[in-house]
Amino acid sequence: MNVISCKLLKRTENPEDEIKQKLNEILPKDIHIYKLIEMSNSFNAKNNSNNREYHYILPTFALQPRLLEKKIECENIDDYVCDYSYKLTPEFHEKIKTVCAKFKGMKKYHNFTKKTNFKDDCAKRLIYEFSCNELITFDKFECIKFKIIGQSFLYNQIRKMVGMF
Repeated sequence: MNVISCKLLKRTENPEDEIKQKLNEILPKDIHIYKLIEMSNSFNAKNNSNNREYHYILPTFALQPRLLEKKIECENIDDYVCDYSYKLTPEFHEKIKTVCAKFKGMKKYHNFTKKTNFKDDCAKRLIYEFSCNELITFDKFECIKFKIIGQSFLYNQIRKMVGMF
């Protein structure tokens, strides 16, 4: 979910439900307005938040250890066929949880973004939670859900942290 701020003209004949309905009609099907809240003119969704929360879902076959040992012989990565039946073992899942826990706290994350030097204080970020407790099963494969909550993040930091696995 995302929070956005925007200025809408308030009309007495358009109550909140009617505005939501009209917005949802013109938005793509995968984007939906759940709630409208009237705020002061000085409110800014980006600057007035205490933290950010991300959820990333990664197919567990991407974590399959034997894929690391095997060279992909395909000319095009799209031709590679994954082993959709792969499931994380409880032991491997625990190892991933242990790695996730190491990201918690105030640390420098310069390795997870571009053009930031390890000496720069702007590389410091506070992560409250980095967990991967939930396994989700789809029709053909299993996925692991990563949950990351932090004060703020560097550009592409979360994608690169999850991609590290």
